[in-house]
Amino acid sequence: MKTILLALVVLAGCNRSKPKMTMKPEEVIEAIRDLADRGCECGTDKECFRAVRDEWEQTRKTLLFNANLLEPDDKKAYDVERGRFGMCGDAAGLTVFDNV
Repeated sequence: MKTILLALVVLAGCNRSKPKMTMKPEEVIEAIRDLADRGCECGTDKECFRAVRDEWEQTRKTLLFNANLLEPDDKKAYDVERGRFGMCGDAAGLTVFDNV
């Protein structure tokens, strides 16, 4: 019985095709880089950063979906820019959340 169940789980996993990106990798990286650049320009100005973070909130689902499908080198570039965006938010006193 366990063998049959395991076989069904494996077969179900094999039949799923990989989700397709809705953005090109360079678009994903450029989008997060743009947010980081503009957010970091705000320095410690909370209201300035809040406007940029609001844009992030509007695009977060799409960017995160695509970022999770990036190849390792592109994912590293994305993670660097996402980390920078988060640190600039911290400097302005606002947290940038990833959860969808």
